[in-house]
Amino acid sequence: MPLIPPAAKIPLPMQERLSEFFVDLLGKGAAASKARELKVKPGPDAPRVMVAVWEDKWGRVGAVCVAELMMAAVAGAALVLAPASVLPEVEQQGCLPDHLRENYHEVMNVLTTTIRTDSSPYLKLVGIFQHPDEPLPQAVWDVLASPSSRRDFDLTVEGYGGGKLSILTR
Repeated sequence: MPLIPPAAKIPLPMQERLSEFFVDLLGKGAAASKARELKVKPGPDAPRVMVAVWEDKWGRVGAVCVAELMMAAVAGAALVLAPASVLPEVEQQGCLPDHLRENYHEVMNVLTTTIRTDSSPYLKLVGIFQHPDEPLPQAVWDVLASPSSRRDFDLTVEGYGGGKLSILTR
């Protein structure tokens, strides 16, 4: 049985890097600034958020990204230049439609480049959950409850709007 090394530190992007990432990916103006902590609460009445999860090569949760539902919708719509007129429907229905969820998954997959460096552990996006509709694994709750590091952002994408996005590491 191979030995599993201790978890290595995972770098988090500063707001300038996150802004650059979204500008480069979406081809739109984007601005990120520091924000208050975006908290995830258990229970069916918790605010709707999208939770992206990355694991290392040993299957340990290494990083988690929590985004307000509308932030995920904005990123998903802007990725494919969908009209911003699709966004009110998301807010009204309280869920991310499949096509925007697929687009947001791709945004989160590419976001991996901002939390991985030559000296950091390999991380792979393993899933996206819409909380509280989809149960979060206990390992995700553990990172949410006691992250080794976190950054919280207000993010705005030109022509679409924005919301809060937080990145946490084990």
